[in-house]
Amino acid sequence: MKEIKRQLYMRWEEIMIYAILEIGFFLFGEVLLWIVVYLVGEKQSIIQAGTAMAVFVPMFVMNFAGMNSLPLHFNTAVSLGATRRRTVPAILGATLVIDLAAVWSAALFYHLEKWIFRIAYAGFPVEDDLGFLFQWKYIFPVCLAIVALNGLFGALFLRVGKAAFTVFWILWIVVFIGIPRLGHWIQSGQDNAFLRVCRKAVDMVFGFSEMGILAGVVAVSAVVIFVSWMLLRRQQVEV
Repeated sequence: MKEIKRQLYMRWEEIMIYAILEIGFFLFGEVLLWIVVYLVGEKQSIIQAGTAMAVFVPMFVMNFAGMNSLPLHFNTAVSLGATRRRTVPAILGATLVIDLAAVWSAALFYHLEKWIFRIAYAGFPVEDDLGFLFQWKYIFPVCLAIVALNGLFGALFLRVGKAAFTVFWILWIVVFIGIPRLGHWIQSGQDNAFLRVCRKAVDMVFGFSEMGILAGVVAVSAVVIFVSWMLLRRQQVEV
């Protein structure tokens, strides 16, 4: 715990940047919603734009920044004489604490936005209430998965350099562009060997219960964290 506190102290500026990002994007979402409703005139229904902005944009930044910060803090700690056995768990533990704090902050913005809705948008139907995101059964697996990705890509960055960023960007492109397009192709009714395999994979995943999927996320994250440790335990310091 002492090592985690030390890491949090060392990463204070990083934590403040995340906080500023959440505040800034929440406000941007609120301004954007006001423009859409009162200037453009889209009044059929409204979305929780501020909460969405406060959650998803900082999450992307935290993934990218966490991958980049791990090598810095690893090199600094080990070069000052800290052991890898204590440094690596402390870095990953501090990342988990920061991620959980970011989600907690986003939950406060969610409640603030509901209050704003009652005052400024009374009577407007709200699409897809995002309150379900702030349940511990979702928060912990997602935050643990982010820690695992930070650890893995941070370790790869130390091993192979900037090529790790290329892998990271490819994964993000697949998640945010490839998966929606693949979903469209699956539902389009087209039939080929690749889409048949994809449909079977989707059916298999959705065959599990929600708790089964979440448990799978935790298990995979634990394996990825272990792989990260194996990569870092003999990693040489780069000054």
